[in-house]
Amino acid sequence: MLISATKSKHITDHFIEPYFLQTDSSGKIIAASERLRALLLKHGISNYYTNLFSVFSQLGNGVPNFHDSSKEGGISEVFDLHINSSDAKPIVIRWVTSQISNEQQAKIGWQLTGIEIPVTKNITYPNDVHDSAQLQKEKELSDTIIKSLPGIFYLFDNTGKYLRWNERLESISGYTANEIINMTPGDFFAEDEKAYIQSRIEKVFSEGSSDAEANLLIKGGKKIPYYFTGCAINYSGKPCLAGAGIDISELRRAEQLLALEKKVLAKTADPNTSLHTTIDCFLSGIEKIFPDMICSVLTLDEDGISIRPLSAPSIPIAYSELINGIPIGPAVGSCGTAMYLKKRIIVADIAADPLWQEYKELALSFDLRACWSLPVLNAQGEILASFATYYKFPQKPYNRRTSNH
Repeated sequence: MLISATKSKHITDHFIEPYFLQTDSSGKIIAASERLRALLLKHGISNYYTNLFSVFSQLGNGVPNFHDSSKEGGISEVFDLHINSSDAKPIVIRWVTSQISNEQQAKIGWQLTGIEIPVTKNITYPNDVHDSAQLQKEKELSDTIIKSLPGIFYLFDNTGKYLRWNERLESISGYTANEIINMTPGDFFAEDEKAYIQSRIEKVFSEGSSDAEANLLIKGGKKIPYYFTGCAINYSGKPCLAGAGIDISELRRAEQLLALEKKVLAKTADPNTSLHTTIDCFLSGIEKIFPDMICSVLTLDEDGISIRPLSAPSIPIAYSELINGIPIGPAVGSCGTAMYLKKRIIVADIAADPLWQEYKELALSFDLRACWSLPVLNAQGEILASFATYYKFPQKPYNRRTSNH
């Protein structure tokens, strides 16, 4: 769809020396950046709301025949326009074109973005060869940008052969450069998502761009939710797809937590649903969202001393039975201590922490290696219960997980 005037200005204001324009489906210019309008006026072109090719022909040399190829193939083109100039320093603008589609994916025009590029004095047209030092600088800049991207970057041709990627793709996927060069995009996805991904790739080559949400399958078999983008470009004379992927695990988790919250609230509002059933629902939901966690809720008995298991969907019943009735105290594992001290207790390694000295053999026999516990208090500050998350490996809080869970 067409970019609004506000967004167009935002784009032109935030790029270095940009030239920006849009055309309708016939090639008539319908929007142009302030810098481009100034350039056209400088060359005596005041009526620029006309055919793009006519305007460019008046402005300089190097107008390609990209109209038909873009319309038919949906492939963005890159070309250099050599501006007619009497100045000692020639001007060359490198343009990137892409198609504009409406919400029904019908092609309704083109968008062109250009920047001035350095050239030598003795420039010739059209087979101009940039000096090797400049080419090296451009390559270094390109490499730096790709390496600095927050997500993964990839470039592959229409046969699926990878041509470029960043180091992040290697570190996240677990595959080496020698492995990736012999892989295809489908190799990074499970069987049930391959057809979907292939359809999105085909859309890029037929319509110019596309995106997808899917699970990146890394070398160890783990799946990571990702949002992928793709744009068709012409690279070294071949139709290719360039794109990036961003980890959306946190977004997925937030959506799942919201859905779980609604589900639990519905159960809470049902007078026929017991507290045990509601807590079971909540803990099971948490464990599905965070597979590494094993959750439990212990309550404090009316005697104010003994702990009683309320819910622990994934903890063996035998373990719950063995801790039933244990008195709280200053060194009674994570939950007993949390309820006694009325504060959060983090035990990253049960085998080595003194709080578990009397109970570590019990926990380790059930393959429980870490336990974080949070006391639950009422409005008067009295202990009601504790919420705990166990792990089957030593685990310290980190990043956002520390404050969120």
